[in-house]
Amino acid sequence: MFASAADYFRVQFFSFVDGVIQHISDIFDQPGMKVYSQLESLLLCACRGEEIGDLLAEVCNLYDDFDKSSLDLQLRMVPGLLSRCHASVTSVSTFADFFRQKPEEVRRLFGEV
Repeated sequence: MFASAADYFRVQFFSFVDGVIQHISDIFDQPGMKVYSQLESLLLCACRGEEIGDLLAEVCNLYDDFDKSSLDLQLRMVPGLLSRCHASVTSVSTFADFFRQKPEEVRRLFGEV
């Protein structure tokens, strides 16, 4: 069957690696992961002051819970809020930490966000 022990273990090794790659692919190819990725992209693009129109439309098509016009307005206000506070946002968690530090009145202004 195998010419040597090295050939046998080579097959075993690559079989194991293929299984790990498949498992990782299964985790990241789930529909929920794509939605979370779109939500993250929308928030981070808004924080950087980039155009959010297409992402906003995609997210609002997936979630009818959002008031699209309110969310659009609030996301467009986020860069100004960040610049006034000299804050830098590189991830959703840094935005959440920044936002938690704001007074309740400010957080209520960004209800859709």
